[in-house]
Amino acid sequence: MIVLDMDPRNGGYKSRESLAIEHGELAETAEQSTGGGKHLLLRYRNVKLPKQLAPGIDIKADGGYVIVAPSIHKSGKHYRWTG
Repeated sequence: MIVLDMDPRNGGYKSRESLAIEHGELAETAEQSTGGGKHLLLRYRNVKLPKQLAPGIDIKADGGYVIVAPSIHKSGKHYRWTG
């Protein structure tokens, strides 16, 4: 599995829109709200991946980690599954 870590403060949502226009929408997948953005969980096909897909979208895979619901973000907001 890989996680697309989208941070709207760094342009993650705009980058996602641009990527969708250029390459098409992502398939429906598990999604969670974080303290300040979103995580999208995708199947990992064991290929070399960059650490960043686009501005504001980091890729977490081998050697990376994510925090999941029901954890609490440093902002005080709860991580929660949204899709």
